[in-house]
Amino acid sequence: MIGLLFVTSVVDDEGLFEEVYGPLEDCIRNTRNTDVCCACIAALALCCFVASSDTASSSACLALFESVIAKENADPDTRAAAFEAWTLIATTITDKGTILHAYESTMHPHILASLASDNMDLCLAAGGTLAFLVETLGDSTNDAVMDMNGLDDAIELLHGLVSSSSKHRAKKERSRQRSAFRDILRGIEEGEPPNETAKFKRDVLNINSWATVRQMEAMRDCLGEGLHIHFNANPIVREIFDLPPVRFGGGGGSDDVTKMTGLEKAKKIFFLKSEK
Repeated sequence: MIGLLFVTSVVDDEGLFEEVYGPLEDCIRNTRNTDVCCACIAALALCCFVASSDTASSSACLALFESVIAKENADPDTRAAAFEAWTLIATTITDKGTILHAYESTMHPHILASLASDNMDLCLAAGGTLAFLVETLGDSTNDAVMDMNGLDDAIELLHGLVSSSSKHRAKKERSRQRSAFRDILRGIEEGEPPNETAKFKRDVLNINSWATVRQMEAMRDCLGEGLHIHFNANPIVREIFDLPPVRFGGGGGSDDVTKMTGLEKAKKIFFLKSEK
């Protein structure tokens, strides 16, 4: 609910983010309830992604999620949530040196260990993080990708995941997993970007990077069945994905930018959601 509050807020609020950071961090570090910890990790990452433009806040979140990933005997679901949260925040970091340093100093051994896990959700989360890292560092310099320690080992593990996946899942779910691992493997081994399209009422969103994939997954997890409503009417969501300002049908069949107050915008979003 905290993440949803930030996504449906009418303004970016650094102050509000600072208020929720402390309690969420405390819960992440101290709770023994896996579900609660995962929920707090996802909420903190989404709040930072949406509301914070402060580099120090982003760095603090990255460090916190790295500590969860590196924690000895961490629950696989908690570690998977931390990988996803780390990647979401990393999509906002423009300094590629920071990303490479995080991989070399913290992420590398834990990505490899996670790809060897029996928990497929953890494998997918770690694989998605690695695909993002290769893509991001490849945009910066090919030498950075070539210097990424353990990349060959990760590719070997991913080949095994493509062919095996989890026999404990239903046939349809196993097929979905293999497809996801194939996409990740192509991204890492061949540099092939994702190629998905999301269609909304007036817009088509091309999901053609691993950064956008992670951002879209975070929105899907937060908004659920209300995803299309928010993409059509929520100015914050539209701005995140570089879509035009909110438009509603005007007189004479033309589309005019609706001049509403922030409160009216929020009300319209919630009314549309309640009618769904």
